[in-house]
Amino acid sequence: MNKLQKWGLAAGLVFGMACQGQVGPAAGANAGQALTITGTVFDPSGAPAPGVVLQVVPLIAAARAPIKSDANGRFSINWPGPQSVGGTALPQYSLVARDLAHHLAAARAMDQSTSNLDLHLQEGLTISARVQDVNGQPVSNATANLMIYSKATSTGTSMGNSVGGPAINATKEGRIEIAALPQGYAYSLLVRAPGYG
Repeated sequence: MNKLQKWGLAAGLVFGMACQGQVGPAAGANAGQALTITGTVFDPSGAPAPGVVLQVVPLIAAARAPIKSDANGRFSINWPGPQSVGGTALPQYSLVARDLAHHLAAARAMDQSTSNLDLHLQEGLTISARVQDVNGQPVSNATANLMIYSKATSTGTSMGNSVGGPAINATKEGRIEIAALPQGYAYSLLVRAPGYG
């Protein structure tokens, strides 16, 4: 996948509750010992990349706001360590980096032993969707939350338009687009609209 990919999704309205991992602790969620990861983000040419948004996913308890790499591309990010929900340990964690201005992204698997991790950005993916009602008409008041899933599991965490950000609003044509996503991961959209369902 060395070219920009656009995924066109004919998204129907999906209803239900999703685990909003960036909002706050979930019932029955336990966090491990707080950990810190440091490193540098590099652009495709190998130069340090400043202003890149970084966050660990998935996070259920004690989620932290995203941070940005500094002027030299360096970062230091805290995360609560391995977590469990109802006594079941959460699966693989990843450090996700997104450069929204240049449509670049990267992600690397990590665990509690990871203390230093460099990320090398590459061309990101774009997910596009059109939200419509049962008659095929656009739904302009829809919002969507993007879920990113680790490669080896089916447990996701809400990312939003920027990692940990708010829901994405549809345009008046019912279009939703999310850019600068890392390659090699699975995604899904949770779509809601007032007055539907």
